Amino acid sequence: MPVENFYKWKGVYYRVARSASPGDPDALYNEAHDAVEADNTHELTLTHGQRVNVSGAYVQMMIRRLAIWCNTASLPADCIISSAQLRLDMRKVTAVGYTPNWDWYLKIRAGEDLNENIVYNQLANYSRILALGTEIGSKYADDLPEGFQEYWYLDVPGGFINKAGYTIFTSLTSKDEAKSKPSDGKVTEEVVCVLNNFFRVTVNYYIPFAINKAYALAREEL
Repeated sequence: MPVENFYKWKGVYYRVARSASPGDPDALYNEAHDAVEADNTHELTLTHGQRVNVSGAYVQMMIRRLAIWCNTASLPADCIISSAQLRLDMRKVTAVGYTPNWDWYLKIRAGEDLNENIVYNQLANYSRILALGTEIGSKYADDLPEGFQEYWYLDVPGGFINKAGYTIFTSLTSKDEAKSKPSDGKVTEEVVCVLNNFFRVTVNYYIPFAINKAYALAREEL
C-alpha cells in the first residue's frame, strides 16, 4: 500500500488588534473577535491565540488565528485514502511582561469547507478560520511543551485530504472559539507552531483498479 508524506506549503497567522485609551475591554474584545478581515498576516514565527493588555486606562485586545496549507495534489485522483495522520509541533509561549494562562484547549480543524474557502493571502481567512472546519483534535494548553519539541499526532479523516490541491489545517483556542476574553491585566493565552519539517501529513492509500487487476491475474494463474 503506497504511503506519501507531505509537508507545509505555507503557514500564516491572521491578526486583529484593537486598542484605545481610555478603552472598554469588553467592547474592544468583541470588536477584535468579530472582525471579518485581519489587520495583517505573518508567516515566520507562528504565535497565535489571544492576548490582552489592560494597563490603567489603556486597553489592547489581540487575537491571532492560524492556517496551514499542505499541497496534496500529487495523490492519484482515483486513489482511496485508507488513513491519514497529521504531525504537529505546538509549544507554549509567553510574551515578555505578560502573565500566561493555560486554562483552555488548543483546537485543530480540517475539512472540505476549509480546503474550498481558505485562500492564501486573503485577509478574510481570519473570520473563516473561526467559522469553518471540523475539529480533528484538541489538547489542554497546560499539557503542551514549553521550549522543546514534542510531536502531537492526530488522525485525519480521508475525506478531508484534498487530492486536487491544498489540504488546509487551522488552529485556534477554545476561548477564541467560545468568544471568551482573557482576564484583565497583561495576560497571554498563546502557543507557537513550529513548522519546517516538523509539520507532516502522512497518507496511506490504494488504487482500486490496481487491486482488482492483481486479483484477476492471480485468478488466471490458478
